[in-house]
Amino acid sequence: MFLFGAARSGTTFLCRILNAHPKVIMTNESAVFLQLGELIRRSHIGISEGIIFGKSYYKVWSEVLRDESRRLIEQFYAQVAQQESDAGSESSQVAYYGDKHPHLFTCFDLLEQVYQDAVCIHLARDPRDAALSIAKMSGDSYQDSLRNWKIFDDHNRAFIERADPSMIRCVKYEDLVEDPIGVTKTLFQSLGLDQHQRVIQYLEEYASVDAHTIKDHDGSGTGGNTDAFVQRTNLNLGRWKEVLTQEDQEFTDELICDALNHYGYPLCSKA
Repeated sequence: MFLFGAARSGTTFLCRILNAHPKVIMTNESAVFLQLGELIRRSHIGISEGIIFGKSYYKVWSEVLRDESRRLIEQFYAQVAQQESDAGSESSQVAYYGDKHPHLFTCFDLLEQVYQDAVCIHLARDPRDAALSIAKMSGDSYQDSLRNWKIFDDHNRAFIERADPSMIRCVKYEDLVEDPIGVTKTLFQSLGLDQHQRVIQYLEEYASVDAHTIKDHDGSGTGGNTDAFVQRTNLNLGRWKEVLTQEDQEFTDELICDALNHYGYPLCSKA
């Protein structure tokens, strides 16, 4: 199972909700799929990618890596499951494993070739709010951050449009904020799972906590301050209406008019 969306779209929080279920193991940006995808791609090109990629049989090596990638990934998640079990989870019952990563678009080709039976969850957030959060994180301007958001979204939407519809689950950040229990219950049902009590407990405890500040069992965590988290007060919804200049709004409507229409968000000029 793969969870993806543009940067600062709330994927970290949704990942943790999914991971609260005893039959799901979702790693938070372990990047194993990205690494394998990049290694396979560059190995297929050969020596022009660098001295370590070889002058002969590099395409054969690339194909071997691709063919064996699923086995390697399953070994990795088996060890993750063992660690989770040691930490007191019920991971022996795992029905889904996978990764959350905003940059999964860099290895969509690998996922399409090797994981045709996967479930792919796309989380969409109002791009204006997401871009404001990207700007806060990176220190870039709003307009540069919106351009950055568009790069993610162009790749993500192209993948969704060509993928088997049965593979795709689409969730909106705003819906998740307003009704985290109802939205996640529907999502789990679409996966053939009930909404385990552990998920409800997690939501009751962490629904108003910045997901980026929570540590995983391995001690990892992004840390830092962000406004890209789910809170029941809904204070972060539509923040763009308060802070975008007229110039920024006009820029937005011109740059991502199609995306706003696609996701059902009003243009700035009509909000």
